Amino acid sequence: MVSNVLKVGDKVELTKVQAAQGDAGIRKKVYVSQIYEVVDDTKVKVGMPIENGHIVAMAPKTRLDACFYTARGLYHGRVVVVERMREKNIYVMVVELQYELKKFQRRQYYRLNCTMDLLHRPLSEEELELFDYKGITPDIDDIKGFNNGVALDFSGGGIRFISLEKYNKEDLIVVRLKISYEDEFKIYSIVGRVVASVPARNGRGNIENRIEFVGMNSKIREEIIRYIFKEERKQRQKTLDV
Repeated sequence: MVSNVLKVGDKVELTKVQAAQGDAGIRKKVYVSQIYEVVDDTKVKVGMPIENGHIVAMAPKTRLDACFYTARGLYHGRVVVVERMREKNIYVMVVELQYELKKFQRRQYYRLNCTMDLLHRPLSEEELELFDYKGITPDIDDIKGFNNGVALDFSGGGIRFISLEKYNKEDLIVVRLKISYEDEFKIYSIVGRVVASVPARNGRGNIENRIEFVGMNSKIREEIIRYIFKEERKQRQKTLDV
């Protein structure tokens, strides 16, 4: 049931459905909004998107692909605008689900295949004490002592990368990533727990490390998830253009 998945305040990304095949090469614009009310098992009320300070008026019968960011993970659905109105100086619209919500990939976070340089190292004894006993994620700016690695895929929940260094299972390490977010580069130092550290399939002495992020700030996780979905859309568009 929709009411068991979607909640008031959940963020949603809306993309207009292409009207014709001739539009396939046009970059789709993504509008960000949030849920104001779960009306019933098929309808939700969301805020009218705002772009550059102006309301984006979605006409009734407009079809949209919707990505919902929920406490239970990311869900996708096709919706259609059935009504729009103004409530307490807020412009909202009622959208109706066209089919049952689908969770991305049976996992909480979509995993993006990539090739991305990164830095990594074990946490120091002082950092381990802060993290284990106080629940504080260390603020790491100094890149001394870091090792080079290459990410193979990552998500809001973890990362897989190859390097020359091997870790023990359950080790706590810090992974340093540089990604482009909203037209600017951001650097993230994220603590992760080693799930596996085994010889890579390609040999060459490389080690494949699988890491689960722990203690991640919710704002950072959301930014990373948004980046991942932006890159996934780019990859999908390239496939369509071929």
